Amino acid sequence: MKITYEQPAKGDKPALQYDVEASFSLHCFTKGIGVNEQLDKDLLYSDSRETRIFEFRRYELSKTTSRDCTESTDTKVLQHWQG
Repeated sequence: MKITYEQPAKGDKPALQYDVEASFSLHCFTKGIGVNEQLDKDLLYSDSRETRIFEFRRYELSKTTSRDCTESTDTKVLQHWQG
């Protein structure tokens, strides 16, 4: 998903435009496996790095993740996670 954010001009400073590319991992719709957790092997979901448990509530919430990100571009604080 690509988001373009424009910071309005202020005083003698010109407007700035930022292009942000976002991708969403399996963390959006899975949860970590707890110690001694009873596993339903049919709900295990893996990528090249890890195996997690598919979670139906997170899956439903993840359907709006893209929209939520694009609607929040007018916030004053932007956070960045790398990992």
